[in-house]
This record gives sequence, structure tokens and C-alpha cells, in this order.
Amino acid sequence: MIVSQVIYVIVRAQAAEVVGFFLEQIQARRERALAQHAARLVHHVDQVVGARAIGEAELGDDPVVLIGGEQIGEVRRHETRQIEDVALRVIAEHADVLDRDLPTAPTLVTLRIKGKSVDALAQTTKQGFVFVLDRDTGKPVFPVEEVPAPPSDMPGEVTTPTYLRPTLPAPYARQRLTANELTTRTPEAAAWARQQFAQLRSDGPFKPLATGVDTTIYPGFDGGAEWGGPAWDPDTGLLYVNANEMAWLGSLALNDTGHSTGKSIYLRECAACHGDNLQGSPPQFPTLVALSKRMTPADFTAFVRKGGGRMPGFASLQDEAMSAIAMYLFEGKDVPAGAPDRSAANQPYRFTGWPTSCCCWAFP
Repeated sequence: MIVSQVIYVIVRAQAAEVVGFFLEQIQARRERALAQHAARLVHHVDQVVGARAIGEAELGDDPVVLIGGEQIGEVRRHETRQIEDVALRVIAEHADVLDRDLPTAPTLVTLRIKGKSVDALAQTTKQGFVFVLDRDTGKPVFPVEEVPAPPSDMPGEVTTPTYLRPTLPAPYARQRLTANELTTRTPEAAAWARQQFAQLRSDGPFKPLATGVDTTIYPGFDGGAEWGGPAWDPDTGLLYVNANEMAWLGSLALNDTGHSTGKSIYLRECAACHGDNLQGSPPQFPTLVALSKRMTPADFTAFVRKGGGRMPGFASLQDEAMSAIAMYLFEGKDVPAGAPDRSAANQPYRFTGWPTSCCCWAFP
């Protein structure tokens, strides 16, 4: 007991020293308002379907850097262009319709450029880019070019005509999936993979999804740096990134906006994970086929309202809607579920789901 108390006191003392050190560092750097104290990711809502977002989003997924003496932590979203020396931004996505929100916070780095030390931040992306910004000015350390973006094929959806791409560093993930990268493990596997691939659209980065055909998202929805983020070694000047290159497929489907039934609510709220055919994508998204063998309708209703694991709760669903979904899943009957949803969230098109990935056949 005495030993444990001594260790506890020592740990408390060391923790106090560490906290005090960081508080001193934060106070000393307040005047510079460095990005590590003020960077914030602003996430555009329409991640996959952009039919309601005509043209460029007002504010996409932007690291916002405060300078010029602004209070640390305050982000002035609508003044980033109007007020000089207050907030500067680098737009990673003009209008995010492929779930390309920035996955991690920026990483602080110090570079040696032409003999000078440059404090910067490195922002990794799901696409495999690294945007490097000067910590004091918010300006790109290396040139950033504006590249034409493929247009949307969906009626009424006007996506941004360009996207930004840093010239340095080079992308740490491949940018296009072609038939040359498919498996050659056996002649039969090679032929099958290429036959399947020929039915897809693989038009490079940022091709918006469409109805009636699967589009490759490469790197996938969990591509590039993803959530883990990078690590910086100040001794070697190396930025370590876990690059994910698994390809995903995605498509859109018409949304039954004029009706409210168990099936229509399921397709809008549940099919993105569990699939139109209820098959899911185990183990991430379980199948709902033969659900009655695993739980009762009452257990199902309680679970959906509360959520569990990766699934959020749907407490806002009315009792009539919940009963209709249960009837559809347990008995295969599509019954009315109240008045149609007239909210802005009920868009003309819906995302058909995350589950299909090409990792099983795309690579050797």
C-alpha cells in the first residue's frame, strides 16, 4: 500500500509538471495563434449526394487557421475570405460528394527549405494528398494547382468543376484503378476480375456517383491517411502515413420521396449499411436476412431506438414508422408508415450503400 501511494504521488507530481509545461507553451505561443490551437475541420453535410448543393459548397472541409491576434479557438466561418489576416483556408474539397471529409487533425511539422526553418502543418486526406501550410500565414508551403474535376451525370446535380491538388509532396496513395492492377493469381481469376471491372466506371479521382452503375472510389471511403493520421519525426524530417488503398464501389438510386412505408423508410435510413437486399456486408454491417431467428420485433425496436456498436440510435422514428420497418423486415410486408417525409433530408436520390469493395479481386 505504501509503495502504491508513493508511486501515485510521483505520478501526480510528474503530471502536474507536464501540464504546467504545456500551459506555459500555450501561453507563450498565444500571440502567434498557431494552427495547433485553432485548426478546426468544418464538414460539409452532403457527403455523397450533392443534388441539393448546386455548385461549390459555401464551406467544404477546411482547416481554418486563425492569425493576426484573434482569440485562440475562435473560428469565424463566414469571414475567411473577407477579413485579411484573421482567417485563411485551404480547400481540400470544393464540394464533398464522395465522403472526402478531412479524416484527421493537421500534424505540426518543421521543414528546412532553402536553408530556412519553416514551421508548418501537414494535412493528410482520404485521397492520399498532403497539404502543407505555413503555420503563421496559412499559405501553402508548396504550390497547389487547380485541376479539372469530372462532372456529375445526375439530373439537377452541378458539382464543382475543379479540385485542388498539391504539387508536393507527391500523393502517397495511387490515384486511379485500372485493369492492369487487377489480380493475375490464376488465368481464371484474372479473366473473372477483368470481366467484373469492365462493368464499372473507373474515371479517376472525384468522379461523382450515378444511378444504374457502380463507380469506383479509389482510394476508397476509408482511403489515404484515414482516421489514424500521420506521425512526424523531427530528427529525420520524415512524415509517416499509413496509406490505405482499398477500392470501394458506390452508386445512387431513386428515392421514393412521395410515400412513407416500411420499405421506403428502410431504403432511406438503413440500406446504406445493410443493403437494398438486406444482405449487409459482414462483419462490419450484419445481414438482416432471417432476422426473426436472432431477435423478436420488440428486441429489434429497442435496439434500433438505442443503437449499438457502430450503429447510431434512431430515437426520432415515430412508433408507426418503427412498426412498419419491423413488419417489412420480419414479415416481408410493406405497410404504410404515416405521412411522407417532406424534410430536406429526404432527397430525390439515395446512396445505395458502403458494403461493396473490390479488395477481394483488385489486387494480386
